[in-house]
Amino acid sequence: MLKHLFLISVLLMCAPSFGQEGQTFKRTELFTGYQFVHVYPAENGSGWNFALTGNLTRFFGFTGDFSGAYENGSALYTYMVGPHLAARGRHFTPFAHVLFGGAHSDGLNAFSIAAGGGLDVNAAEHFSLRLGQADWISFHRAGESLNSNVRVSVGAVFRF
Repeated sequence: MLKHLFLISVLLMCAPSFGQEGQTFKRTELFTGYQFVHVYPAENGSGWNFALTGNLTRFFGFTGDFSGAYENGSALYTYMVGPHLAARGRHFTPFAHVLFGGAHSDGLNAFSIAAGGGLDVNAAEHFSLRLGQADWISFHRAGESLNSNVRVSVGAVFRF
């Protein structure tokens, strides 16, 4: 998984040729949408995902990501931050990120890591649709690790 993430990161950093006729660069992106999360071994939940990205350059920025997922009276909240790489094109913006932070579920806290990416379809200068974002998520608490967790999100991106 990490080899694939590294390869994607290198490809995105080599993407200046994509940007020559691409979308206008905006400093701030706000994502809001629906998420489905699977937590090993058999917990599934759905809820919301919210992310705020500050772009330092056309290809690199930092993202703060917050989410909540619910199932059968149980809730999982995550709050993470990390680097964000994007290859901005005229019609599409593929991206990758690695996020670090915490998670809270039913009174328990854990360290969390998420690695993944997705694809935005540029609908207007200040608006995109996130067709999909997929993240592998790891939770670490009290010497235990849960590593087979997946989150998938879709929604809208507003750019300022």
